[in-house]
Amino acid sequence: MPITLTKKTDAIIVTWKEYDASPIKDSGIEVNDKGVEHYLIISGQKFKSVVTEDSLYNNGSRLGEKIQSEYFNINPSLTISAVIHSSFLKDTTIKWQGETVPCIVIQFETKLTLKNPNDTTKQQNEISNTLYHFGKNVGLIKYSSERNGDFSIWELQEIKKIED
Repeated sequence: MPITLTKKTDAIIVTWKEYDASPIKDSGIEVNDKGVEHYLIISGQKFKSVVTEDSLYNNGSRLGEKIQSEYFNINPSLTISAVIHSSFLKDTTIKWQGETVPCIVIQFETKLTLKNPNDTTKQQNEISNTLYHFGKNVGLIKYSSERNGDFSIWELQEIKKIED
């Protein structure tokens, strides 16, 4: 999954694209940790999310709890919604490119709901848990995700400086 980080004097912009062999693609833009745009691309058709919440709450933990909610109107009989809770899990270290890098681990729990807005009996829920490892002076180094018994791990391969 390509991730681009752009630093400006007043903003940090993160652009990510999750494109693989699946007929469903995912991409988004965040500015200063706030979702600005999020798209699902299903069989070549693009759907923009409607954000209903993107808030940070002081829950007494080190970084607070972030809650993000959004939905996609795919067609009159299908709405996809997501509610994401994220919070600090722990400090740790990770071996990356031969170096031991101090990291913080952020835990995300995502509830995805597919439903027919015209028939409340037709609904499917899916929960995934993801751990993001952010390295000091590096950024996102690794994340691991579990969904429906399937486990996946992604690890940063390289950092490139792109000139404008």
